[in-house]
Amino acid sequence: MGRTRLYRNGELVDRGFPADDVAHHLKDPSAVVGSGLRAPSQDEIGLLRDEPGLRRLVAT
Repeated sequence: MGRTRLYRNGELVDRGFPADDVAHHLKDPSAVVGSGLRAPSQDEIGLLRDEPGLRRLVAT
């Protein structure tokens, strides 16, 4: 997995957590989760693709 970041109320509160924790963090309405992937595997894409509440932003 690439880099992960968790922000609450605009403040960085956690980083480097596993993708499996994204759903848990998104239960908090003040949370914003960021994930940077470089050349992700199909398994990594699958972990995030169908995550409810996760919006995809793609930069090239």
